[in-house]
Amino acid sequence: MSWTLSARNSGSGGLFDVAIDESGIGAGLTFDIITPVGPALPTTIVSGSTATLPYLEPGETFSVTVDATVSQCTGLTNLAALSERTGLLNDSADASVQLELQTPEISYTISSTPVPFGGTGSYSVEVSNSGAGDARAFRLDTNLNAQALSVVSVSSGWTYDAGTGEISYDAGTFAAGATETVGITVEDDANKCSVAQSVTTTFLSTFEDDCGTEFTTPADLATISFNQVPGFNF
Repeated sequence: MSWTLSARNSGSGGLFDVAIDESGIGAGLTFDIITPVGPALPTTIVSGSTATLPYLEPGETFSVTVDATVSQCTGLTNLAALSERTGLLNDSADASVQLELQTPEISYTISSTPVPFGGTGSYSVEVSNSGAGDARAFRLDTNLNAQALSVVSVSSGWTYDAGTGEISYDAGTFAAGATETVGITVEDDANKCSVAQSVTTTFLSTFEDDCGTEFTTPADLATISFNQVPGFNF
């Protein structure tokens, strides 16, 4: 981001060593560079975050642009100090920066295949971030750990916690515009002899934006059926 600072000599006499000091930039901003805009002469001297014009004539305006990078979500303030050789006309001005935070928007589509007798079935969850911001610390919270089935495996890049039912995204940050699919392979938890015909699993995602604000999407339900009994024909 950048902004412009201007100091005008509204008096009838010239000012010497007019300096604009940007060392008071807020903790949430990282100073990059200060660049003189005008006047063209005499040549402005730049040292760190300070630009000094050797002489400012009456009626002239001394201007600089400042470039900085937003590095935090708070402390987006700026205190600019103005001084001249005598110290009698020193001044300062402060301002705050409004952060336009890009927010993530997560949606997902779930499908399932039945669990056959002696085999495995699966859930497939396609996750999309259609928002303008990244979804950080992304995870899927499920009740798979409380169901009459066992999770055999999940897709590479994802990790399942059998104690909580949580499926975490190993990369951590789900980028804006990204789409990923996690496959979850399951089997009958009762040694292929469960009396349940099907189970319904709850999926919801939890994540944070760039400033650490947590979001949770509405829960979605998916049902998986069991084909447990083999058939015989005579």
